[in-house]
Amino acid sequence: MAEAVGAVDMASRRIEAVLTTLKAFGRQDDGHLDAVNIKTVVDESVMLVRHEARGKCEVDVDVASDLPLVTASATGLSQVLVNLLQNSVQAFGNNSPQGHGPNGARITIRTEAVNQDEIILSVSDNGPGIPENLQEKIFRPYFTTKPQGQGTGLGLSISSDMLHRFGGDLTLRSRAGEGATFYIKLRRHDELSTHS
Repeated sequence: MAEAVGAVDMASRRIEAVLTTLKAFGRQDDGHLDAVNIKTVVDESVMLVRHEARGKCEVDVDVASDLPLVTASATGLSQVLVNLLQNSVQAFGNNSPQGHGPNGARITIRTEAVNQDEIILSVSDNGPGIPENLQEKIFRPYFTTKPQGQGTGLGLSISSDMLHRFGGDLTLRSRAGEGATFYIKLRRHDELSTHS
């Protein structure tokens, strides 16, 4: 009987987590794309995750405040960044590099490229990485590498879909044991592009 109650409890927590994720990613995003300041969104996203990262890892930001604007939804882009940051923090778990300083657990958000059409941001960590055999599945709905009951498997799928809606992309480069880097490609803002 106790096993059945435990299974029902775990299933209800998983359903609650799925609903919470869906509500969070759907809130206040009316689908309207606008000119968005990347640095502002990055700073707000880091602030939202800093409490979760405290004591587990350092979060570094190397994003200039004078970057060109991008076409996106500020709320949607923030949700993507928060999801990536939370995934990195959670990936450290008990296996995080110990201590602070250059060899401690670290997440870095930086500008990788700026050209006339796009801006590419990266969110990198020095955590356990993602095994190659899982990388092709990572953006599929309901796929998670987290222990049962801890992940919905929707965050990366929704994040990828959201960036595609902005005309951008989300890709991954990782090796097991060497951390992971997610690349966020965003279109530079063009006054004509927001009227679609």
